Formats: sequence, structure tokens, C-alpha cells
Amino acid sequence: MKKRNIQKLFITCRKHIAMHPEMESSARVALADAIYLYDTSDIRSKNYDLSYQRALDSLRYSVGVFHKDYIKFNIPK
Repeated sequence: MKKRNIQKLFITCRKHIAMHPEMESSARVALADAIYLYDTSDIRSKNYDLSYQRALDSLRYSVGVFHKDYIKFNIPK
């Protein structure tokens, strides 16, 4: 199973937010939530999983579920 790399996911989200302005505000809010949850958690906590999920939400708002970057990071836990 692939390892879930949240730092790379954050970078990818930031890259796509500015490129897809249709849902930009939703993507920014989801990413801000993800970063806050990440900063207030450790890897074993529920907040870490929620952080990853909110970052995926941000990416989904930016590019959609069929984009290669979304598929790459949408890894089962």
C-alpha cells in the first residue's frame, strides 16, 4: 500500500487552487481547515485523518475527482 504523504498533498493543492478559479474559495477554505487540523494533531490522531480528507476536498474542488492528481492522492487508509 502507498504511504499517504500529506505534505505533498498540501503542495499539490496550493498549485491547483490558483489555476482553477471556479471553486477557488471552497478549495481555499478546505485547505485552510486541513492545515489547521494537521498543525493540531499527531500522525495517530483522528485530526490527522481529517486533515488529509479536507486536503482531498480542496483538491476535488480545484480539479475534480477524475484528475490524475486527485486519483494519485485518494489512497485508502
